[in-house]
Parts: sequence; C-alpha cells; structure tokens
Amino acid sequence: MALFQLAPPGRILNASDLPYASPLSGALNTLRCAVQAGLNGDQVAAVMGGQCQRLLDRQEPLDVGDTPPAQSRPPGPLLEILSSALLAAVEPMQRGDPPSVMLSVARHACKVPDDVPEAPVVASVARLLDLYDEHHETLPQTNQFTPGRDLLTAAAIVARTPAVPLPQPD
Repeated sequence: MALFQLAPPGRILNASDLPYASPLSGALNTLRCAVQAGLNGDQVAAVMGGQCQRLLDRQEPLDVGDTPPAQSRPPGPLLEILSSALLAAVEPMQRGDPPSVMLSVARHACKVPDDVPEAPVVASVARLLDLYDEHHETLPQTNQFTPGRDLLTAAAIVARTPAVPLPQPD
C-alpha cells in the first residue's frame, strides 16, 4: 500500500514473491492493493503487466500518471484488527506450523451485526476462513508452508482492501 502512495504507478511492476507468495497470490495482493490505493484502470493495467510487456519489447515505459491522491475508503479499526490478526495467524504457517491462536481472534472479529458498515467485507473474510476450515486438511503440501496459507493471506488482503469489489467465493 505504501509503494502505491510513494512511487508513480508507471514505475511499479507486479511480480511474485516466491516462495512467500505464489504468482496467483502475489497478483491478487498487488491488484487489490492497487485498486485500494486509488489507481485508475490504465494504471492498474500498467502495473499488472502492461509496463513489463513494453519493457520486454524494448519500448519506452509509459507515464501513466502520478501517485493517487489518497486511498479510497481506508479500512476502519475493525478491518485493521481483522487483517492484523490474520497476518499474525499466517506467520507460523510460513514455518510449516499450524496457524496461531490469532486465527481464533480473527474468527471472533468476524462476528458482527449485519448493520455494521463493514459487514459485507467481514462476511467475505469469514467465507474465506470457512473455506480454509473445509479444505486445509486435504490440501497438498507443495512447499515448506502449511497448506491453506494462501486462503488466510487472501482473507487478510480482503480485510485490508475494503474499497475493492469483493470476491464471489461460490
């Protein structure tokens, strides 16, 4: 999020962060953060691959504008707590351990009334946590990380980017 506020979008290239994020997870994170930061469609397209393609084709990079003025709809305290709890839950999973007790904290943070303004975002996060519960025991371990880590990371990113359209998990 800070990068999108500090560097012009024409100088930012999406990239995976192997082994910490799969290419898909890294792209999801970059895309959601770019939209949350307030980038327009042309800027997002440049970050997500357009600018990289130009550079590979030995063309001059595009100037797609300045940094956005401010985040659209910054997360409030509830979503900050939820995303922080989820990131803390994910940390031991990077060592191959089960998620920390912070996953329980995150689940409790998802118990909000329907009339809370953040309720749709929280419901989306809760659905991702349900998918983790339903599938983490049957997911293959393809690297050193605990299976299901990407689902919890996606939930943290959804909580941190409330201005972005919500995923439709079903």
